[in-house]
Amino acid sequence: MKSFGTSLRCICISVSACFFLCAQVSAGCSDEDFAKSHELYKLAIEEQDLGKKTRMFEEAFDICPDHGSHAEGYFLLGKIYWEAGDHEKAMNRLLKANRFRAILLQRSKSYLAETNRLLGELFKMNGDAEKASLHFRTSEALAAYEDSKLQKDLIDNYYNAMSVIYTPGTLKNVLSSPDEIPLEYRSKLAKTDIFFHRNSSMLDKAGKQMLDNLLEALRDNSFKGSWLIIEGHTDEAGDKKRNCALGRSRADAVVQYLNNNWQNPHVQFVTVNCGQFRPIVSRTQTESAQWARIDTLNRRVTIWNAGKEKPTFRDKSLEAIESCN
Repeated sequence: MKSFGTSLRCICISVSACFFLCAQVSAGCSDEDFAKSHELYKLAIEEQDLGKKTRMFEEAFDICPDHGSHAEGYFLLGKIYWEAGDHEKAMNRLLKANRFRAILLQRSKSYLAETNRLLGELFKMNGDAEKASLHFRTSEALAAYEDSKLQKDLIDNYYNAMSVIYTPGTLKNVLSSPDEIPLEYRSKLAKTDIFFHRNSSMLDKAGKQMLDNLLEALRDNSFKGSWLIIEGHTDEAGDKKRNCALGRSRADAVVQYLNNNWQNPHVQFVTVNCGQFRPIVSRTQTESAQWARIDTLNRRVTIWNAGKEKPTFRDKSLEAIESCN
């Protein structure tokens, strides 16, 4: 499986770390309440009757709300409400599931992908294109690990999301991914993309607006000391050596714009030149009729937050492409 140019490796959030996370997000729930809640929760997971299943989940969540270890249940309940046409309740429960995305990611990539796909649909129905775009992109990043051949509607959703420019507030939330999410996934979930025209490293109006909003978001003190990875990418058409040079030029153009428009940054930038070797969607995954669309997706710079520790580049998601370096 070569989605996004790299093979999926094991997720390494330990069980003890997971329980620590759960405790952190449920300080208001006593041990006795949690025991009652969790017993009902386990029964709800096994229950086949949807009516009973729904009531048991809700009772469990009423006793001990907002507990991270119940992330899977919030997803399952949200999906039940979605299929029943109760979109308000579906939104509420799916947002709870997505809140505990580090835990849900450990339990099931497919559940987290589906949570974000459904949230994308709900925000799309509500006319919120920005939030819909954010959740669709998250869903597609995860779903691509599951499917050897991407479905056409996933490509369509991503392609349509390209025109959405995130506000500073949204970018702050996007880049503030929990440290418990491994770098391998943070580079897909906590990121934003700047797109380029064919054979060009010049920023267009939309790209500059996205970077202006990014600069505004990064002024927040929570980013102080963070390392942002700036990845330069190209499509898969043309000469590999030329694409390596173009990928480097695109990354450099973004860093230059950020530095020129913010004199006292409290974040640091690291550039990685990926050339054509880490596409969002590869030509090998699609029919030739789709190549023009996916080439447009792949001509980009991806920006993501690696956290407060200086990157070592030993992780595959940070490793420079040897052919381009």
